[in-house]
Amino acid sequence: MLNRLGLFVILSFSLLIYGSSDANGLSCLEISLQSSYDSSDVIFLGHVVSKEYVTLPEWGELNYQDSIVQFEVKETFKGFPGNFVTLTTHEWFWSTVFEEGKDYVVFAIYKSPTFLTDQLCTVSSSPDSIDLEQLRLLQMDAEKSNFGIWWNIKTLADVLIVGGIVIASVAVALFFFSKKKIKKIN
Repeated sequence: MLNRLGLFVILSFSLLIYGSSDANGLSCLEISLQSSYDSSDVIFLGHVVSKEYVTLPEWGELNYQDSIVQFEVKETFKGFPGNFVTLTTHEWFWSTVFEEGKDYVVFAIYKSPTFLTDQLCTVSSSPDSIDLEQLRLLQMDAEKSNFGIWWNIKTLADVLIVGGIVIASVAVALFFFSKKKIKKIN
């Protein structure tokens, strides 16, 4: 009886650990442009202008060498990275190895407001390996769905200018309306 119970427990435990077909660990088998786009905060085409290796304090005594990569941004597909982007990458952990002097399409996320890193399991690679037209279509679709009819107003400055024009127009209309009312009373 005890042997059957022990065999049952071992088989059940084995099935629990090895039986799930969805358990792929750090598998990057099913990467698509759409899933890479959706999971990234910033996507850009950039030229690597510099790269240096550093040991970040978060790794403690492990001494993993991360790389700090500076990109000149040529085209932006998502987010607002600016003209230059500094990206921290973990080459030792299946990340893209960026080479100085080469161009890349980078899919990145913010780990904090000032700490941008590349995404694992995305299609970050050379522009020749990515369908840039499809990426531009994804960008247009995202902008339209995010902003509806206002999708072309992209900056706070634009919103403030439009808001100022509306407020000034209402003020002028109220001024003229109140002048006409005063004349009718007299």
